[in-house]
Amino acid sequence: EHTFTGVCFQGDSEHNFLASGTDGVVRVFDQRNTARPIHAIKCTEGEEEVNGIWAHPSKHFVAATDDTGAVSVLDPRQGKVFKRLPAGQRAHTLMTTAAAFLPNQRWEVFTAGMDCHVVRWLYSKGRVLEKKHFVADSTPDPSADQGATQGAEACSSPRAASTSAASNSRMFNPPLVHHIAMDRSGTMLATALGSGDVHVFDVVQAEAARQRLQPRLVLTGKHTYDCSRVAFLGAAARPMLKQGKATKKAAHPSGSCSGQPASLLASCGNDRRICIWDIAASS
Repeated sequence: EHTFTGVCFQGDSEHNFLASGTDGVVRVFDQRNTARPIHAIKCTEGEEEVNGIWAHPSKHFVAATDDTGAVSVLDPRQGKVFKRLPAGQRAHTLMTTAAAFLPNQRWEVFTAGMDCHVVRWLYSKGRVLEKKHFVADSTPDPSADQGATQGAEACSSPRAASTSAASNSRMFNPPLVHHIAMDRSGTMLATALGSGDVHVFDVVQAEAARQRLQPRLVLTGKHTYDCSRVAFLGAAARPMLKQGKATKKAAHPSGSCSGQPASLLASCGNDRRICIWDIAASS
């Protein structure tokens, strides 16, 4: 009766996974018995659907993004919504697309939306802490916050990926934020934009930092349509790429197991391209 829109494992459980649906419900399952869900958590009002679910890497919390522009932080243990982060002028004004928990800071999560914003929340209080706005040229808007003032420098840096001939044929799209990804160490955040660009931010670790996102790289010129997804790759991916052939050994998608910052980033787009970026060489 409904279509599943997302699935993720519960960060602190060996057996539980969650699935979101077009009926606005997130269901919690135990892999050992999937005949019926353990919990069914209603996240949206009316017929609004959940677009995706995003788990904390080590805790039990899961974020659910939806069509209303709100984000629901779920507690799968209790089978309920822990905190609903509402849409509004101070937050997202259009549908939310993705979320990423900050592993090194308690109670913080980043969310992305079709309003061209990335928002940082203190989700225990439901309060917005920081907001990035991407403008038509896909650079962060300097008027949005102080942390974006380095955006122009990052875009013009010769160490950022240079614009190739492919960029001349790119279709113009607004910088809708389709996806965000946090590396395993919690020190970098990547954004996939509707303009085809990928922005990489350093995440300031100081507990009292007002502006955590500091522009690091703008990767441009390779995707001719929307960039739809990004993922940090673990250290195991580098020798595989040097070999230039397929292998059965999988690289961890979110960074090295040692907790060191990732050095490779993958992006994919509606142009049917998958790009692997060496962000260590570009930093």
